[in-house]
Amino acid sequence: MQKKLLLIASLSLCLWGEESIREAYQAAIAANDMKKAFEVVKKGCESNDTYSCVVEGMFYQSGYGVITPDLPKAFLLFQKACNTGEMEGCTRLGVMYDQGMGTDRNDTKAVRYYRQSCEGGNGSGCFGLGMMYGNGRGVKKDAHRAFKLFQKSCYSGFEIGCKMVEDMMKRTQKQ
Repeated sequence: MQKKLLLIASLSLCLWGEESIREAYQAAIAANDMKKAFEVVKKGCESNDTYSCVVEGMFYQSGYGVITPDLPKAFLLFQKACNTGEMEGCTRLGVMYDQGMGTDRNDTKAVRYYRQSCEGGNGSGCFGLGMMYGNGRGVKKDAHRAFKLFQKSCYSGFEIGCKMVEDMMKRTQKQ
């Protein structure tokens, strides 16, 4: 019995390091145990692992069959992550403002959070900002700037950014 308690205590101490949280999350996902995955990221966020807050927000955004979606809760979690420097949280906050999810739609704020994320090196943030420039939402429409942002998104490994660069180059060649 004491051995079991020591093992549990040791595992608990290890679990709250960032890598251990992510490993526990990945193990739950690999086992297709979404409930366990949610519990892991919820505890991680409570322990101030900011990426866990992003993933917990994603659960509240969509539910993933585990919880009832709660967009205002997702918004607050993304905000918490962004405010502590987690750029994916800023991107997701930009999406929430961009689409009016869990908050009123606000193009100016969407641009601000996409820009913060992009400047912080997040490719999906650059992509979102590129879309805003491409559509002239919250900023003056600027196809050249959008193209540059899609390139930056692509260079950071965000595949959809690469697809946009390719599509824009094809359209330019046809003209």
